Amino acid sequence: MAYFLKKSFYILVIFFFFPNQVAESQEKKVIKKIIIDSNSNKRLLNPSIENKNNTIKLIKPKSIADIESEEKKIENVQKAQEEKRKALEKKRLKEIEAAQKAQEEKREKLRKKRQKEIEAARKAETLKQKQKIEATQKAQELKKQREVEATKKAEELKKQREVEAARKAEELKKQREVEAAKKAEELKKQREVKAAKKAEELKRQREVEAAKKAEELKKQREVEAARKTEELKKLKDQKKIREAEEKRLKEQKAAQVKEEKRKAKELKEAKKAEEKRLKEQKAARVEEEKRKAKELKEAKKAEEKRLKEQKAARVKEEKRKAKELKEAKKAE
Repeated sequence: MAYFLKKSFYILVIFFFFPNQVAESQEKKVIKKIIIDSNSNKRLLNPSIENKNNTIKLIKPKSIADIESEEKKIENVQKAQEEKRKALEKKRLKEIEAAQKAQEEKREKLRKKRQKEIEAARKAETLKQKQKIEATQKAQELKKQREVEATKKAEELKKQREVEAARKAEELKKQREVEAAKKAEELKKQREVKAAKKAEELKRQREVEAAKKAEELKKQREVEAARKTEELKKLKDQKKIREAEEKRLKEQKAAQVKEEKRKAKELKEAKKAEEKRLKEQKAARVEEEKRKAKELKEAKKAEEKRLKEQKAARVKEEKRKAKELKEAKKAE
């Protein structure tokens, strides 16, 4: 483009100066004569134009009519040359105006083309940035949605585990109560059987004693003493058995209470561990959100910096183009 402008400028300069040089060369060919007054020696002095010396050439004087005729011819030649020069000047001006007009139209087309290209590039860049921001926003929304779903699933899993633990504890408690009730029922039946057996044996013994009362009348005191001794022994044995059973029940109850305390402690520890895990998970999530916010902030700063640099580059390019256009105008 600069080469074309430079070349056009040289062509215009040549067209501008060439007719003047032609006219000057033609004017130089006109013979300038010095006419001596008639009162003098009637000689015409004409300095030599062929030799560069101080020699004066004397020529024969002409008549006034010849002189006027020559002057008229010279005036006619000068007028013709002036008209020709004016025509050439007018033609040259028209050509210069046409060239300037064509150059201006071409420059205007080039400016519009560049403006369209800049506008298209700006629109493309704006669309690219918009698409990039939309993609980033969609990614952030999808990530938040996934985090919410993960939190919801973790909460549901926690509730499910708590319900399962409570159900198992309730089932274990019911199972223990059933087992305790079953054992108590068996113990009660066992005692009833023993009592019935003892009553049967006592009844049978009384019948035997009643049957043998007559025969054992003599030995009644001895048998009575032996019977009382036996009954006392049985009562003592029954008391020992009862005390042993009560002791066993107490130990069983204490073991049951201890087991329940142990299960409650384990459940409490499991709950604490789950709460600790949730706190750690929450802290990790908060830390991750902070990190993502920081990264997003840094990305935003980088994007703003890039846009500023792009804007500065665009302003610099526009200034450069304006400078080139200004220089081109100056050159024209």
